[in-house]
Amino acid sequence: MKTSGLESFIDVLPAPVFIKDTKGTYIACNSHFAHFLGLEKDDILGKKASDICTVYCAEEYAKKDTELLQNPQKPQRYEFMITSRTGEGKNVVFYKNALLDTDGEAWGIIGCIKDITEHRHRQSSLEEFNRQLQQRVEKEIAEKTEKEKLLVEQSKNALMGEMIGVIAHQWRQPLNAVAIIAQELKLDNDYGELTKEAVEYYSKKLVSLVEHMNSTIDVFRSFFKRGEPHKSSVVGILGESIRLLSEELKINSISVKINGDDFELFTNTSELKQVFINLLVNAKDQINSVMPKSREITICLDKEAHSIEIADYAGGVCESIIKSVFEPYVSTKGEKGTGIGLYMVKMIVEDRMGGKISVTNKDGGACFRLDFKKM
Repeated sequence: MKTSGLESFIDVLPAPVFIKDTKGTYIACNSHFAHFLGLEKDDILGKKASDICTVYCAEEYAKKDTELLQNPQKPQRYEFMITSRTGEGKNVVFYKNALLDTDGEAWGIIGCIKDITEHRHRQSSLEEFNRQLQQRVEKEIAEKTEKEKLLVEQSKNALMGEMIGVIAHQWRQPLNAVAIIAQELKLDNDYGELTKEAVEYYSKKLVSLVEHMNSTIDVFRSFFKRGEPHKSSVVGILGESIRLLSEELKINSISVKINGDDFELFTNTSELKQVFINLLVNAKDQINSVMPKSREITICLDKEAHSIEIADYAGGVCESIIKSVFEPYVSTKGEKGTGIGLYMVKMIVEDRMGGKISVTNKDGGACFRLDFKKM
């Protein structure tokens, strides 16, 4: 009998092993195979798959056996779901080879089964865990994005409020001048002194004042207009930012000094103006709060390092919050601040411009340092 030499060999193997003839009849198996099927060996030997398995499984086994016998030189490996007659399902991998005689003709099939049910269960559990984790991550990202959008809007609104205050200061002087001209026109008219030359003089003065007020509006409109990133001079952007705050700084007797050599950054100028204005307004408010001897804001540019330092001499940032000062709702101004200005500054510098911002206390004040990559 051809299986006589194989039976003793397969019986010591630790995995379920079976041997079939070319007609699909089981002619040998080990005890592990019988245990795997929940049967005794005598219930298996001399039987076909259709006698001991479900119809679906038997048909699939027959189809695979036929493929193997038609191409006996090519071993088979395939994954399959076995369903017992009781309905229990198991994930398995079949490894099958054709058994050949001395003439190279197939006389049977030897197969080994690897039960991967637990592996598939673990894999399924892991996939479910990953799916739930992905959902949680997506939810957290969505909530964080929504929170950042809200913070950005709050920051824009706060900055717009600051800018409206600046516009009010910028317009106060020309509006007062317009009021004075109106009074002079009335007086000249009342006393019969309103000559053609006087009308021309007052007209030119009024046109000049209106043009100045229009230019102020244009400057502020460009400040809030988001354009495309391009190469820009740091000194140029600083100059525009300082000009926007010039009236506020003048009223508060605060001077701004720029040291160092200019360099260029590839940036959205409107966003970088927001950074500079936030830092300048913070310094201005701190100076007004502390009233130091020096009412100067110093800006140092380092062309080689591509860095900008904006410093004041107004006591510095409280040590208890200096490490978290760029987090949302942490304010250097106590209850007077919103705690979103510096957070917005950090977002622009680090997330949008790929730079780095830090703060230290030195020389009796706060020093904000911005580092950027070289172009």
